[in-house]
Formats: sequence, C-alpha cells, structure tokens
Amino acid sequence: MRSVTLAAAIVGAVFATALFDRDGARAQDPDAQGTQGTQGTQGTADAHAPQDGSSAAPDRRVVDLRPTFERWDLPIRRQGARNTCSVFTTVGAIEYAVAAKRGYGVRLSPEFLNWACNQVLGNQTADRGQFFADLWKGFQRYGLCAEEAMRYGRRFRPDLTPSEEAVGEAEENRALGLELHWLKENDGKAGVTDEGLAAVRAVLSRGWPVAAGSYHSVLFAGFEEEATLAGGGAFFTRDSGSGREGRMTFEEARGRLCDLFWLDAPGASPPAPRTK
Repeated sequence: MRSVTLAAAIVGAVFATALFDRDGARAQDPDAQGTQGTQGTQGTADAHAPQDGSSAAPDRRVVDLRPTFERWDLPIRRQGARNTCSVFTTVGAIEYAVAAKRGYGVRLSPEFLNWACNQVLGNQTADRGQFFADLWKGFQRYGLCAEEAMRYGRRFRPDLTPSEEAVGEAEENRALGLELHWLKENDGKAGVTDEGLAAVRAVLSRGWPVAAGSYHSVLFAGFEEEATLAGGGAFFTRDSGSGREGRMTFEEARGRLCDLFWLDAPGASPPAPRTK
C-alpha cells in the first residue's frame, strides 16, 4: 500500500490526512441525512445550468467517469433501510478497480464485504455503519465475492456466513493486489483543504473514482468546474441511499468530507474519462 505522500504528490502538494469517527458523527440516521443532502446539492447545481439551450460557458471543465461505469455495466444500487452506505461506496470503488484489472465489470457483494468487516471487528449485533478503514481490512483479509455468491439482504443477519464458493471467489479478487491510497485519514475532524480537493480532482482526471465519507458516504465519479457553482464546481456522486446520481458542490465537500480514498491495481489502467 502506498503512503499518503504518493496521493498528495499528484497535485504537487503534501496536505494533512484526516478521517472522521463515523460512529460518533452519525448520531442521527446517516442514510436519511445523506440522501437529503445529496439531492439538495443536485438541485443547487442544476439551478445554475443554462436555461436557453446554449452550451456551457467556455471556462467550464468536465471530467466524467460515468460512461465507464456504464460500459462495464455497473449501475448504482440501493442500500435500502440498512446502515451500509460506506459498504456500498467501498464495493463501488473495488468493482471499478477490479474491472480495470480484468477488462470487464463484475457485480460484487456488499453483503460479503459487510460480513468480512464484521469478522475483523468481532461484531455480531447489527449494521453499525462501517468505517472505510475497517472495510479495507476486511477486504485485505477475506477479499470480495460476486453478488450472486452472497446476495444482499433487506435486513442484517448476524448468523449469515458465506459459502465455500463465495470464499473462493473472494480470494481470487483479493489476490489481484488492489492498492488503497488515502487522500484523507482519521483525525476526528470534518473538512478538506483546497489542496485536498485538488488532489481529488487529479485522481478523477486519471480515471479513478474516489470514495468520499461523511455522515453519508458516496462515490465520486467525476466533476465539473463551473464558476457559478458554490466553491467553483461540483463532484458527480453515485449515491446508494437514493440509488441515483447526484452532485456535491466543492463548497459542500470542503466543509463536509471526513475521509477520502481511491483504489488501483498493479498494471491496470482505466479508460480515459470523458472530458469537456
């Protein structure tokens, strides 16, 4: 696993890493909070779109990974009433990295990753709202199988265990050697510097999605730089709470985000993102 200085070097600046104690921060329902926040942000962003059918302003820049998700047949999934937004976000990042390595998309199992994380933590009581760091420990130890081998349930089942088939598939994906790169680790504080947001945009520009955590976790799948938007632009989000795409302005991200990471695989190069 590479150090945080590698990720920071993408933009030529070393910035402080930070993450947020998600259990402590999520005193309220993170899924309901996050869905509301994402949809509200999308409305703000859309309000600034040209209303006369004209093209965007010349200084507008867009980097978009969403066509690659479509090419690999990896649509957004809904987490339902369970407290699993970080699980789905992490699985989304893993699916993308695995597809970049293999050359095709495979739908992977949030249920398996949640189980793996709980094995690491010794949790057998309820969906606790996992941390990115703990989910990654679960993947490093157990890997991740296909959705078909361990399907996601509407409710948490502490007695649920994977089959031998699922365990075998999970090991194959673990053996791909995916590498995690932190852009922001845990210091108990929310908020991202301008240098941190620039690093996120640099990673997206290289074709890798970025997992973004706060009271509700989402996966960044691109961005637009537009002066009329709050903070000068917005990230495109994949939100398992709503099951839809959304937007988060740079201003909201600057004050809200608690942890950020991206994944790649040795020898893998994702397709170039669509740009404007």
